[in-house]
Amino acid sequence: MKKMIRILFAGLVTGLLVSAAYGNGSDKYATIYPDEQGQVIDTVFFDLKSPYAAKQVAEGDPLYNAHTLFADDGFNGIRTSIYGTRDHPRKPRPGKPAHPAPGEVDGKYYEQEVTALKNALAVNPDLKIFASKKLNGPASFPLWTLKTDSDGDGVADRGVDPRKYAILLVDYIEYMFGHGIPTHFLGLDNEYFFNEGRINPKVHVRIVKAFREELKRRNKVRSKGGEESLPVPLLIGPEDYYPNSNGWMDKLMERKGGHSMDIYGTHYYPEDRDSHLKLLEHDLALAGERPKWHTELHWNTRPNADDFDESEDAIGSLWDCIDLGMTGFIWWHYQREFDSFRGDVMREITTHLLGYSPVKVTDFDGEEILTNGKLHTRALRKGNTIRFYALNMSELEHDAFTISLANGSLRGDAYFDQWVDIDPALNNKPLEGTSYVKASGIPARISSSDIELKIPARSVTMVTLVLD
Repeated sequence: MKKMIRILFAGLVTGLLVSAAYGNGSDKYATIYPDEQGQVIDTVFFDLKSPYAAKQVAEGDPLYNAHTLFADDGFNGIRTSIYGTRDHPRKPRPGKPAHPAPGEVDGKYYEQEVTALKNALAVNPDLKIFASKKLNGPASFPLWTLKTDSDGDGVADRGVDPRKYAILLVDYIEYMFGHGIPTHFLGLDNEYFFNEGRINPKVHVRIVKAFREELKRRNKVRSKGGEESLPVPLLIGPEDYYPNSNGWMDKLMERKGGHSMDIYGTHYYPEDRDSHLKLLEHDLALAGERPKWHTELHWNTRPNADDFDESEDAIGSLWDCIDLGMTGFIWWHYQREFDSFRGDVMREITTHLLGYSPVKVTDFDGEEILTNGKLHTRALRKGNTIRFYALNMSELEHDAFTISLANGSLRGDAYFDQWVDIDPALNNKPLEGTSYVKASGIPARISSSDIELKIPARSVTMVTLVLD
């Protein structure tokens, strides 16, 4: 992560001072329609699969421990890894062969995850657990789960055998259940694009059939032995690198395989929004009434890339999904540091998702977020609280920006946090870091339903309003 250079304006800015500095009567505005609400966001999970995450939660890292994540930040679930990987054939990435044979689990590869999950459940016993296949490129599955060699080179290269892979999945569920950890959601695949499993829709349906049969058989045995039945998880798919990859959802529905998927899950990378938005819309239409999750949100930290510019597509990819009715979100490499632009903004956005619903917002340059470099506004509502967001990566400054309610009135003062890029020349130079200022304060109240504040160029603004 790039080093951050931060200047903080401490203390509240009073409405009088803001009004004097910013002025009134601007034609720059946003209107919030508080009664035009969309879906409730009910799933915001922490990702143990991210770098160092399992270690941090297991060992009680000061910033990333069970209490800070599942009490303070309020995540209501966890994505965790299913191992069984082999050594990568071309890169120095050793595998984690946690499933050496049918019916066997080598627990040492899950020790960190088990400790982390137990720590989390101790804070919130109602957390939901989503088990997802961990990849290691073309060595992501145990050899015993793969079909035979098709070209005589000694490599099993025809993808997973549905029946054998189903055994591995139930082995995982049973092992975790034995440690007091239920599996509520299960992802059979993870980014088909990058692994050798070849879990196309046809194979997916066969795996689901074999999995359900194996789970039923295992529970019958447990019942006879007086043991508690294993949980029956909801199945998430296709979990690919991008929506509608190879027409996956079309092919599943053509096969009448919808019964094999309880939740639609996908990845949707910020740098590909322009080309993948229509694909996402297509998939979501096919998903119908199923819950729809973005299971690996990314906020890139690429070398020599501008941190503020990266924020536009990162936040934009989240907003695209909310606009389209998705209800579940998981950040890859969640960050929550208060002295980091990425961490501070990511934490503030994430901790105001669960239980919120999007509400309609219009502003002076349109409602869409398809074109980077414009002013983008959104709002979410939970009860009587509204969180308004203005993402302005343009070079235009709006000195007297009015935020109005289409109906109703405000109770008390609103409050804002604002991050402003003060030296873009530094932002693509890792040694210098990112130069920004954070300001917090009270916008000017200009009527019972209108407030006013400055929206600087290249800034992120969050405003909290309470409805009367």
